[in-house]
Amino acid sequence: MTSPSPLAGAAQSSSSANSSSNSNNSLADPTTFITLLTTQLKAQDPLDPMSPSDMVTQLTQVNSLQQLMQIQQDLQTMLQGSTTQNAASQTNSSAGTTPANNQ
Repeated sequence: MTSPSPLAGAAQSSSSANSSSNSNNSLADPTTFITLLTTQLKAQDPLDPMSPSDMVTQLTQVNSLQQLMQIQQDLQTMLQGSTTQNAASQTNSSAGTTPANNQ
């Protein structure tokens, strides 16, 4: 029989403590994850501890989350650059100039 994970309760208390930080980035923060994992380990049932495979699964999930958030950030940066470049091209074309003509 598996007891409910205390990680959910720890996440709520951690998120209320870090209410000023960005909620999207707080989950990928390694310090927050270590705090949550430590809280979970302290609160677990000593007669039914977390299995090592469950711990590895959680570590893998957090690592995947961090990577996905980095990909999202990179894509947003690329989109901003593309939007800025398109706006500059539209400004040049509406003024009757092209980058080749500005030499």
